[in-house]
Amino acid sequence: MAIYMLNLVVVSVCGYMAEVTKRFDEEKNRYKYKIIFIIVAALSLILVSGFRYKVGTDFTQYSEYIIYYDNSFDGIFNEAGFAILLNISRAITENPQLFFMITSIIVNVCVITFLIKNTDNMFLSLYFYITTFMFYLTMNGVRQYIASVIVMLGYRALVEGNFKKYLIYVGAAFTFHSTVIFMIPVYFIARKRIDSVWNIGIFFFAIMAMLFYGEFIEILFELLKDTRFAYYKEIFLDGSGANPIRIIVWMAPVVLIFMYKDRARKVFGENVDIVVNLCYLGSIFMILASKQVFFARMCMYFDGYYLLLLPKLCSMFEEKTNKFMTALIMVAYLGYSLLLLRSREAWISPYNYNLQLF
Repeated sequence: MAIYMLNLVVVSVCGYMAEVTKRFDEEKNRYKYKIIFIIVAALSLILVSGFRYKVGTDFTQYSEYIIYYDNSFDGIFNEAGFAILLNISRAITENPQLFFMITSIIVNVCVITFLIKNTDNMFLSLYFYITTFMFYLTMNGVRQYIASVIVMLGYRALVEGNFKKYLIYVGAAFTFHSTVIFMIPVYFIARKRIDSVWNIGIFFFAIMAMLFYGEFIEILFELLKDTRFAYYKEIFLDGSGANPIRIIVWMAPVVLIFMYKDRARKVFGENVDIVVNLCYLGSIFMILASKQVFFARMCMYFDGYYLLLLPKLCSMFEEKTNKFMTALIMVAYLGYSLLLLRSREAWISPYNYNLQLF
């Protein structure tokens, strides 16, 4: 776990230095950061993730794909983008370690780019990228996380109401994981007010799905019966739920924002509805994950927006209160990440590495 702690320190220090030396670029209407600090933070994230060895629940599975993949789009995957990525990696070497380095570069560069364009506090966003456990979970569900971060890059299109441009990002992500098609209706839901009838309806739908879980799964998989996801039905009926602490952590920031929505609107401005709605939808899936942990995989499409929400949550009150809130939230998330690491959540720890890429 020492590597993880060193990574947290390096990334946090670089994020802090980037934050205190930033200047506002009026031409692009966003903050401009010292590139050297961003590069060092990105390198630390990329190297820790890229050199991981037998870390994460999917490591062995993806390693086998690299070794045995037969270059057929009709084989293991239907998503062309990921199949092409596999072929490129195998054309260079059949050592799976290169594949993990490539995917690490894609995911972390996309996350850093997303933050450069959208966060108001690079230090806190990078800190929470690690301590919310998002960074560690990018080492699992590799295909889906690539799709997730590609859609995250379309956030500005979502804010600006440019649906056609947003569709381009979803289309690119679709070539890596077909479940991202779900993010098309999310575009319209996210642009509603946080206190809209839609959100109330979604919440009650989640409660009903929890109360009548068996019937809900029967209906859901009746809709999916002709898809490649149909075989998951028995897993969803017999599986176990997500760690309750993860559910609480996902819900708490959203509940706080709803409690102080007028104050949040002043801090966030016109984007408050979009950011909060995206986090709210992720928390709904995490509620469903209390019945079956597989629902938590849909949270991959939403956890990146907490990197915008949490820094804002730290600046919603008076200056003295904000300092206390910032310290409290930072300590709470550090404790949360350490707890999950110590419990070996998703096989993220212990950390092992392999420096041989070829």
